[in-house]
Amino acid sequence: MLTNYIYINQKQYYIEYKLSETQKNEQQRIENWVFSENERIIEERKKIMEEKGYKEFFKFPQGTTKLIIDTSTPPRETNEGRKILRAIIDGKEWDIPVSNMLYGQLLKGLVLNKNRFEVIRIGLGKTDTRYAVNIIE
Repeated sequence: MLTNYIYINQKQYYIEYKLSETQKNEQQRIENWVFSENERIIEERKKIMEEKGYKEFFKFPQGTTKLIIDTSTPPRETNEGRKILRAIIDGKEWDIPVSNMLYGQLLKGLVLNKNRFEVIRIGLGKTDTRYAVNIIE
């Protein structure tokens, strides 16, 4: 049984209807294909990342994230010669990509011999996202 909602004069109405076996099978086939395609894309991305020498990058969520950068080891270098900082966030190691807007702000803190940071992300998309970095004493 499927439910669709329609709006008439700003009032919500719903329509329930039954799918035939053929429609159910077709819907299941499409859902399975979408799932397998998503899995294939994820695997391809992992393979490309490994070939370039990258590990899993951290995507900062909106809000505040605390991180620690291990200053005893130098930044990692990828197969392409790019430098990448490793950060510990919630007990797990992550790559912080060079192209990230906050990379320069983290380097300024490292120059001051500080390795504990609080990163604040505002915005959701590429055009409206801004980062602020605070050093944690």
